[in-house]
Amino acid sequence: MHADEKFALKQAAKFAVPILALFLLSALYAVLYSIYGDVLFRNSWTKVVVAIFYPISMIIALSAPIGYLKRNYAYEVDMMFFFFCLSFAMSIVAVFAAVEFGAIDAAGEFSNELGYWFEKGLDFFLSVKHTFYISLAIISLTVAPQILSYVISGLFGCASSAIFVSEIMEVCFWLAIKPLITVAGILAGLTIGAYMLSIPKFTVNEIFTVAAVSSVLLYSSFSVVCVYKIIKNFMQGEESRIPQRWKDWIIAIHKSATQYNKAQPKRNRLNAFSKFFSREPKDYRNCGVYEYTCPPCCQLLRRQPRQSFRSTKWRWRRGAPCKFR
Repeated sequence: MHADEKFALKQAAKFAVPILALFLLSALYAVLYSIYGDVLFRNSWTKVVVAIFYPISMIIALSAPIGYLKRNYAYEVDMMFFFFCLSFAMSIVAVFAAVEFGAIDAAGEFSNELGYWFEKGLDFFLSVKHTFYISLAIISLTVAPQILSYVISGLFGCASSAIFVSEIMEVCFWLAIKPLITVAGILAGLTIGAYMLSIPKFTVNEIFTVAAVSSVLLYSSFSVVCVYKIIKNFMQGEESRIPQRWKDWIIAIHKSATQYNKAQPKRNRLNAFSKFFSREPKDYRNCGVYEYTCPPCCQLLRRQPRQSFRSTKWRWRRGAPCKFR
């Protein structure tokens, strides 16, 4: 086993162990709640201990994935917390508005027509399957047709390479992750808002139960992003270890599939240009030709500076900072 493989496994285990422990604690809490019921939080000191211990344990658990993401993906961490806080605040406002306008009665049940639409909206935002369907639809309408047309047209030598595939997959990944974050914020906001309004349907036991589910969803979203970034960086590093004869074989097939397509060089340049938006740290490394430049742009400007960029603002000199950062 190579050193990079061992490092990737260690990083994956670093996030797998805390999430497993968190799931076991949540399962233990669910079992105790189902057996003892209201007896579990009958004493006030038990409520205080759990209310203090649980946020501290969540912060300690979140320090593992955030500790990895903050080095190179601080923007993603900030956006994930933004969506969580936004859904949390909107949920509290929605609960207060629903009680004020009579959508929720004193017993905590939905009433009148406004309550019906409030319940439908809550079911929609708490449902994760809609976002997965949207992601599958985007992939089916953008990536799948390009691959199928490449295979069919390649039989006649008229194929062109697919464009924006990695960017589309990145967007679909974040579309699938965002519901986990928003659902975690919605559950936390609804329970806290209901407890502040003293709605009898939401007892202290149910609040702690929903808080456990919310925290598990939040931690799972950060852990999934960590594993995704680790696997992506690991697979990109594996490209250099592919045998050369396999690379030559793939290049020969690609040249044969695109031999009659005159637009193929332009699509190659378009694919290289799209990598400016991938936000991977290695895209901004120093390539050794232009200091502080990213590899796609300096390769384009070095090989075809006049054909690719005709404006004088794209004239580069040695040591100039990268304009795509």
